[in-house]
Amino acid sequence: SRGRRSSASRASTGGWWRGASRARWCWSRWLGNFWVSCGRWQEQELMARVREARRLREEAMEDAERLWQSTLAEIFPSPGQDLPAGWRWVRLGEVASREAVIVRPSDATDEVFDYLGMEQVEPGQWNQRQPARLSGEEIRSQAINFRPGLVLHGKLRPHLNKVVVPSLKGIASTELLSIRPRAHVLSPDLLAGVLRSQRFVRYATSNTTGSRQPRTRLDALWHVPLSPSHPSRNSRASWRTWRRCSSASER
Repeated sequence: SRGRRSSASRASTGGWWRGASRARWCWSRWLGNFWVSCGRWQEQELMARVREARRLREEAMEDAERLWQSTLAEIFPSPGQDLPAGWRWVRLGEVASREAVIVRPSDATDEVFDYLGMEQVEPGQWNQRQPARLSGEEIRSQAINFRPGLVLHGKLRPHLNKVVVPSLKGIASTELLSIRPRAHVLSPDLLAGVLRSQRFVRYATSNTTGSRQPRTRLDALWHVPLSPSHPSRNSRASWRTWRRCSSASER
Protein backbone atom coordinates (compact mmCIF):
# COMPACT_ATOMS: atom_id res chain seq x y z
CA SER A 1 0.00 0.00 0.00
CA ARG A 2 2.93 2.30 0.70
CA GLY A 3 4.12 1.76 -2.86
CA ARG A 4 0.70 2.55 -4.25
CA ARG A 5 0.54 5.75 -2.19
CA SER A 6 4.00 6.74 -3.41
CA SER A 7 2.98 6.16 -7.00
CA ALA A 8 -0.18 8.16 -6.53
CA SER A 9 1.83 10.93 -4.91
CA ARG A 10 4.28 11.04 -7.79
CA ALA A 11 1.42 11.05 -10.27
CA SER A 12 -0.25 13.89 -8.45
CA THR A 13 2.99 15.86 -8.21
CA GLY A 14 3.71 15.22 -11.83
CA GLY A 15 0.30 16.52 -12.77
CA TRP A 16 0.93 19.65 -10.74
CA TRP A 17 4.27 20.25 -12.42
CA ARG A 18 2.74 19.67 -15.83
CA GLY A 19 0.07 22.25 -14.92
CA ALA A 20 2.71 24.73 -13.76
CA SER A 21 4.67 24.19 -16.94
CA ARG A 22 1.55 24.76 -18.96
CA ALA A 23 0.86 28.01 -17.06
CA ARG A 24 4.41 29.24 -17.76
CA TRP A 25 3.95 28.38 -21.41
CA CYS A 26 0.66 30.33 -21.54
CA TRP A 27 2.40 33.34 -20.02
CA SER A 28 5.25 33.34 -22.49
CA ARG A 29 3.09 32.42 -25.47
CA TRP A 30 0.07 34.68 -24.93
CA LEU A 31 0.07 37.04 -21.96
CA GLY A 32 3.75 37.88 -22.18
CA ASN A 33 3.33 38.98 -25.79
CA PHE A 34 0.42 41.33 -25.13
CA TRP A 35 1.28 44.96 -25.92
CA VAL A 36 0.76 47.41 -23.05
CA SER A 37 1.00 51.20 -23.39
CA CYS A 38 3.46 52.33 -20.74
CA GLY A 39 3.51 56.10 -20.27
CA ARG A 40 5.45 58.29 -17.91
CA TRP A 41 5.30 57.36 -14.23
CA GLN A 42 3.60 60.64 -13.36
CA GLU A 43 0.79 59.78 -15.77
CA GLN A 44 0.48 56.27 -14.37
CA GLU A 45 0.06 57.72 -10.88
CA LEU A 46 -3.10 59.39 -12.14
CA MET A 47 -4.88 56.03 -11.83
CA ALA A 48 -4.04 55.94 -8.12
CA ARG A 49 -5.49 59.43 -7.71
CA VAL A 50 -8.65 58.35 -9.53
CA ARG A 51 -8.97 55.36 -7.21
CA GLU A 52 -8.52 57.61 -4.18
CA ALA A 53 -11.12 60.04 -5.52
CA ARG A 54 -13.60 57.18 -5.89
CA ARG A 55 -12.93 56.09 -2.33
CA LEU A 56 -13.48 59.63 -1.01
CA ARG A 57 -16.71 59.91 -3.00
CA GLU A 58 -18.00 56.68 -1.49
CA GLU A 59 -17.13 57.95 2.00
CA ALA A 60 -18.91 61.25 1.26
CA MET A 61 -22.03 59.37 0.17
CA GLU A 62 -21.97 57.29 3.35
CA ASP A 63 -21.58 60.46 5.44
CA ALA A 64 -24.46 62.11 3.55
CA GLU A 65 -26.70 59.10 4.17
CA ARG A 66 -25.92 59.12 7.90
CA LEU A 67 -26.56 62.88 8.02
CA TRP A 68 -29.85 62.42 6.22
CA GLN A 69 -31.04 59.69 8.56
CA SER A 70 -30.23 61.84 11.60
CA THR A 71 -31.94 64.84 9.99
CA LEU A 72 -35.04 62.78 9.24
CA ALA A 73 -35.11 61.54 12.83
CA GLU A 74 -34.91 65.17 14.00
CA ILE A 75 -37.63 66.48 11.68
CA PHE A 76 -40.02 63.51 11.88
CA PRO A 77 -40.96 61.68 15.08
CA SER A 78 -41.41 57.92 14.92
CA PRO A 79 -44.90 56.43 15.05
CA GLY A 80 -46.14 56.34 18.63
CA GLN A 81 -44.21 59.43 19.70
CA ASP A 82 -45.87 62.73 20.55
CA LEU A 83 -46.00 65.20 17.69
CA PRO A 84 -44.89 68.84 17.97
CA ALA A 85 -47.50 71.59 17.90
CA GLY A 86 -48.95 72.04 14.43
CA TRP A 87 -48.23 68.47 13.33
CA ARG A 88 -50.67 65.64 12.76
CA TRP A 89 -50.53 62.06 11.55
CA VAL A 90 -51.91 61.52 8.06
CA ARG A 91 -52.02 58.72 5.53
CA LEU A 92 -49.74 59.09 2.55
CA GLY A 93 -52.85 59.05 0.37
CA GLU A 94 -54.07 62.25 2.06
CA VAL A 95 -51.07 64.32 0.99
CA ALA A 96 -50.06 62.60 -2.26
CA SER A 97 -51.62 60.62 -5.08
CA ARG A 98 -50.55 58.33 -7.87
CA GLU A 99 -50.13 59.81 -11.35
CA ALA A 100 -50.03 57.04 -13.93
CA VAL A 101 -50.14 58.20 -17.55
CA ILE A 102 -49.42 55.05 -19.56
CA VAL A 103 -47.77 55.40 -22.97
CA ARG A 104 -46.78 52.86 -25.62
CA PRO A 105 -43.42 53.94 -27.09
CA SER A 106 -43.58 51.11 -29.64
CA ASP A 107 -46.48 52.95 -31.33
CA ALA A 108 -44.02 55.71 -32.29
CA THR A 109 -41.06 53.69 -33.56
CA ASP A 110 -39.23 56.69 -35.07
CA GLU A 111 -39.59 58.96 -32.03
CA VAL A 112 -36.71 59.28 -29.56
CA PHE A 113 -37.56 59.23 -25.86
CA ASP A 114 -35.74 60.14 -22.66
CA TYR A 115 -36.19 56.79 -20.92
CA LEU A 116 -35.51 55.98 -17.27
CA GLY A 117 -35.37 52.30 -16.33
CA MET A 118 -34.92 50.62 -12.96
CA GLU A 119 -31.37 49.69 -13.89
CA GLN A 120 -30.46 53.37 -14.28
CA VAL A 121 -31.51 54.28 -10.73
CA GLU A 122 -28.88 53.58 -8.11
CA PRO A 123 -29.95 52.46 -4.62
CA GLY A 124 -30.16 55.46 -2.31
CA GLN A 125 -29.46 58.06 -5.01
CA TRP A 126 -31.05 61.50 -4.81
CA ASN A 127 -30.30 63.44 -7.98
CA GLN A 128 -31.67 62.14 -11.27
CA ARG A 129 -29.23 60.47 -13.60
CA GLN A 130 -29.30 61.29 -17.31
CA PRO A 131 -32.02 59.13 -18.93
CA ALA A 132 -31.18 56.89 -21.87
CA ARG A 133 -32.03 58.19 -25.34
CA LEU A 134 -33.99 55.35 -26.93
CA SER A 135 -36.22 55.11 -29.95
CA GLY A 136 -39.76 53.83 -29.59
CA GLU A 137 -38.73 50.71 -31.47
CA GLU A 138 -36.18 49.88 -28.73
CA ILE A 139 -38.73 50.16 -25.89
CA ARG A 140 -40.94 47.08 -26.20
CA SER A 141 -42.96 47.49 -23.01
CA GLN A 142 -45.37 50.12 -21.75
CA ALA A 143 -44.02 53.14 -19.89
CA ILE A 144 -45.23 56.04 -17.76
CA ASN A 145 -44.78 59.76 -18.25
CA PHE A 146 -42.81 61.69 -15.63
CA ARG A 147 -42.14 65.38 -15.15
CA PRO A 148 -40.76 67.82 -12.56
CA GLY A 149 -42.93 67.98 -9.47
CA LEU A 150 -43.34 64.21 -9.21
CA VAL A 151 -41.45 61.58 -7.24
CA LEU A 152 -40.60 58.16 -8.71
CA HIS A 153 -40.45 55.22 -6.31
CA GLY A 154 -39.12 51.82 -7.38
CA LYS A 155 -41.86 49.42 -6.33
CA LEU A 156 -39.95 46.35 -7.58
CA ARG A 157 -37.78 44.97 -4.76
CA PRO A 158 -38.35 47.99 -2.50
CA HIS A 159 -35.39 47.02 -0.29
CA LEU A 160 -33.17 48.45 -3.04
CA ASN A 161 -34.38 51.93 -2.02
CA LYS A 162 -34.66 53.48 -5.49
CA VAL A 163 -36.21 56.96 -5.48
CA VAL A 164 -35.90 59.76 -8.05
CA VAL A 165 -36.95 63.42 -8.03
CA PRO A 166 -37.24 64.23 -11.77
CA SER A 167 -35.77 67.48 -13.02
CA LEU A 168 -37.02 67.05 -16.61
CA LYS A 169 -39.71 65.33 -18.63
CA GLY A 170 -39.48 61.81 -19.99
CA ILE A 171 -40.87 58.31 -19.75
CA ALA A 172 -39.99 55.59 -17.27
CA SER A 173 -40.44 51.91 -16.61
CA THR A 174 -43.79 50.95 -15.08
CA GLU A 175 -41.77 49.43 -12.22
CA LEU A 176 -41.32 53.03 -11.06
CA LEU A 177 -44.37 54.34 -9.23
CA SER A 178 -45.12 57.98 -10.06
CA ILE A 179 -46.33 59.95 -7.00
CA ARG A 180 -47.66 63.53 -7.08
CA PRO A 181 -47.44 65.35 -3.72
CA ARG A 182 -50.20 67.83 -2.94
CA ALA A 183 -49.11 71.35 -3.80
CA HIS A 184 -48.25 73.62 -0.85
CA VAL A 185 -48.65 70.66 1.53
CA LEU A 186 -45.81 68.26 0.75
CA SER A 187 -42.78 69.10 -1.39
CA PRO A 188 -41.25 66.53 -3.81
CA ASP A 189 -37.88 66.74 -2.04
CA LEU A 190 -39.42 66.11 1.36
CA LEU A 191 -41.56 63.24 0.08
CA ALA A 192 -38.55 61.67 -1.62
CA GLY A 193 -36.58 61.99 1.61
CA VAL A 194 -39.30 60.19 3.53
CA LEU A 195 -39.48 57.41 0.91
CA ARG A 196 -35.71 56.96 1.20
CA SER A 197 -35.80 56.65 4.98
CA GLN A 198 -35.00 53.29 6.52
CA ARG A 199 -38.34 53.33 8.30
CA PHE A 200 -40.23 53.49 5.00
CA VAL A 201 -37.93 50.93 3.33
CA ARG A 202 -38.70 48.48 6.13
CA TYR A 203 -42.40 49.25 5.82
CA ALA A 204 -42.45 48.81 2.02
CA THR A 205 -40.41 45.61 2.23
CA SER A 206 -42.86 44.10 4.72
CA ASN A 207 -45.83 45.04 2.51
CA THR A 208 -45.05 43.36 -0.79
CA THR A 209 -46.74 40.91 -3.10
CA GLY A 210 -44.99 38.21 -5.10
CA SER A 211 -42.17 35.96 -3.94
CA ARG A 212 -39.75 35.85 -6.87
CA GLN A 213 -40.19 39.52 -7.81
CA PRO A 214 -41.63 41.28 -4.75
CA ARG A 215 -43.37 44.59 -5.38
CA THR A 216 -44.75 47.15 -2.95
CA ARG A 217 -48.49 46.64 -2.44
CA LEU A 218 -50.26 49.73 -3.70
CA ASP A 219 -53.04 49.25 -1.17
CA ALA A 220 -50.63 49.27 1.74
CA LEU A 221 -51.30 52.10 4.17
CA TRP A 222 -48.55 54.22 5.70
CA HIS A 223 -48.84 57.00 8.28
CA VAL A 224 -46.47 59.96 7.93
CA PRO A 225 -46.31 63.17 10.02
CA LEU A 226 -47.30 66.32 8.16
CA SER A 227 -44.64 69.04 8.37
CA PRO A 228 -45.64 72.19 10.29
CA SER A 229 -46.06 75.43 8.40
CA HIS A 230 -43.00 76.95 10.10
CA PRO A 231 -40.42 74.30 10.99
CA SER A 232 -37.73 75.19 13.47
CA ARG A 233 -34.62 77.04 12.38
CA ASN A 234 -32.46 74.02 13.33
CA SER A 235 -34.62 71.72 11.20
CA ARG A 236 -34.36 74.02 8.17
CA ALA A 237 -30.59 74.35 8.60
CA SER A 238 -30.16 70.59 8.96
CA TRP A 239 -32.26 70.02 5.87
CA ARG A 240 -30.26 72.48 3.74
CA THR A 241 -26.97 71.03 4.99
CA TRP A 242 -27.99 67.51 4.10
CA ARG A 243 -29.21 68.49 0.60
CA ARG A 244 -25.90 70.23 -0.16
CA CYS A 245 -23.90 67.27 1.11
CA SER A 246 -26.06 64.77 -0.78
CA SER A 247 -25.89 66.68 -4.05
CA ALA A 248 -22.13 67.15 -3.80
CA SER A 249 -21.53 63.46 -3.10
CA GLU A 250 -23.38 62.42 -6.28
CA ARG A 251 -21.50 64.66 -8.67
